[in-house]
Amino acid sequence: MASKYQHVIDYMNEIPGFNSQNNIVLTVLEDDYAEGRVELDCYSLNTNGHVHGGLLYSASDYVGGFAASRDDKACVTESGSIHYLRPGTGEYLVVKAWPVKIGKKVAVVDVSVFDDNERLLTKGTFTYFFMIKDF
Repeated sequence: MASKYQHVIDYMNEIPGFNSQNNIVLTVLEDDYAEGRVELDCYSLNTNGHVHGGLLYSASDYVGGFAASRDDKACVTESGSIHYLRPGTGEYLVVKAWPVKIGKKVAVVDVSVFDDNERLLTKGTFTYFFMIKDF
């Protein structure tokens, strides 16, 4: 059964830009949950051969924003913090995000990144501000 948000997933994964250049895709979008995947290549790594911390942060921020979003509310990142628990390696990453609190103006989301062996690489908390749509 397809997600009621499949059209959002398809649309977001077709947009060229930072996320597509860094192989970050949205794979699951449900009420109060989002998941993404990052295919790793040589451009994903730092000089030590591990996944670059900026990529881990960016993927967490991106997927977390979808866990926070609602049909009538778009959001932007207000703040974020991340704990790097172990070096990232492998062929891909899985990013999982769940809202902790969805308020009227802000949302707080927990985000975890796993490697392709299901080892926890990072744990983060992000705060998103809801924008008012004027259309």
